[in-house]
Amino acid sequence: MHDCESVPDRARQPSMECDAPVHVTAMPNGPACNLDCAYCYYLDTAALYPERSSSKMSLETLEAFTEQYIEAHPGPEVTFTWQGGEPTLRGLEFYRRAVEFQRQYAPATTRVVNTFQTNGTRLDDDWCRFFAANDFLVGISIDGPPALHDRYRRTPAGGPTFEAVEAGLSRLQNHGVEHNVLCVVTALNSQYPRRVYEFFAELGVDWLQFIPLVEPRDGAAGPPPGTGPTDRDGTAGPDPEPSWPAHDWVRERHTPAAASDADSVLDRAREAPVTDRSVDPAAYGAFMQAIFEHWVRNDVGERSVRLFEHCVQVALGGPARSCVLSETCGTQVALEHTGDVYACDHYVEPAFHRGNIHDEHLATMVDSDTQRAFGRDKREGLPERCRRCPVREFCHGGCPKDRHLKTPRESGLNYLCAGYRRFFTHVQPYLELFERTIDAGKPPAFVMDAVAALDDRG
Repeated sequence: MHDCESVPDRARQPSMECDAPVHVTAMPNGPACNLDCAYCYYLDTAALYPERSSSKMSLETLEAFTEQYIEAHPGPEVTFTWQGGEPTLRGLEFYRRAVEFQRQYAPATTRVVNTFQTNGTRLDDDWCRFFAANDFLVGISIDGPPALHDRYRRTPAGGPTFEAVEAGLSRLQNHGVEHNVLCVVTALNSQYPRRVYEFFAELGVDWLQFIPLVEPRDGAAGPPPGTGPTDRDGTAGPDPEPSWPAHDWVRERHTPAAASDADSVLDRAREAPVTDRSVDPAAYGAFMQAIFEHWVRNDVGERSVRLFEHCVQVALGGPARSCVLSETCGTQVALEHTGDVYACDHYVEPAFHRGNIHDEHLATMVDSDTQRAFGRDKREGLPERCRRCPVREFCHGGCPKDRHLKTPRESGLNYLCAGYRRFFTHVQPYLELFERTIDAGKPPAFVMDAVAALDDRG
């Protein structure tokens, strides 16, 4: 990444800065997409904008957004996040203009970063050259090997998409574009943690984010037709269920009561109104545990997994790395192609509409009493069970959109609670090693040596 050149034609307005760093997820093509993924929640927003043919952000809106976003950001770095729908449908020229506007409005002291989340099927050499030349970080959505990926990520005609996605990833790599993979963890691929992780390693992916699917059952169908795992593509049969903790030294430091306490909410979660393709909370916890066990022994410093790095950062006293696991939220808003601003990209609904950048400044909407209250509700709405949880600092109750469960006295418990509790409890002995290693002035990768030595002792 690099600092953008600055040729501002007007002074910044200090009064337009937000009190805290703001992050905007921009949807320049609205909900329009060339795929028909079974679990896509964002397609539901199409009802807000029935004129699909006009689901394109104008250059006027792009310029207003760029100017206001840079003005609103109090820090030395501002990140533009382009998402959808499928953002490539807006066309390459649009993003060339976006970079020009960034250079026009960003002061010399402000570093501008661009991230771009795509399904990868439309990435040709022109796109990749542009990304490389302008230091874009590109995220591609892949759910694992072909049989797992193609189960839910299909074309509108019902065809597979993996081959086109893999070709797009390969082009990014050939052009030297910084990239990562976002993997949605479903009821299906959660059965194959080792194979999913190893598959991404084979693809040469060094930065991973695993997003658990929690999909409300509003008449949605279960798993769509598709080829299941087969011997031919190396995913036959679920991975063996490991026994946790697997090593004596971990068992000595483990707190089984905390893990077993998670079991008490599993029955409630399994009665929740979610689709069959939603990941089971216990399966999600086991999926992340299995990957963590391999990562902490083999890949620290070589492969980044967002949830694991979040754990290390929090254990060291740092802030959460995502709004989902933060104590409060509300500073990450969504911008539609029309200039409409919503409280969050998971709440693009009329009740959470905050205004339009053509009518009022972005900073005013983000700092509004309504939006601040939205962010505080994440903390203030926690049930007592969360408030007394020993691993609360690692999840803070998770995303409000997933708080579907009730305790005997309160509502607001996260559907994923059992999985979070199991995983965050499981990693505590390892986090102690990270703390000691880093306090000793050693790189995090030295943890692998410490783990190996303890494993050898039994």
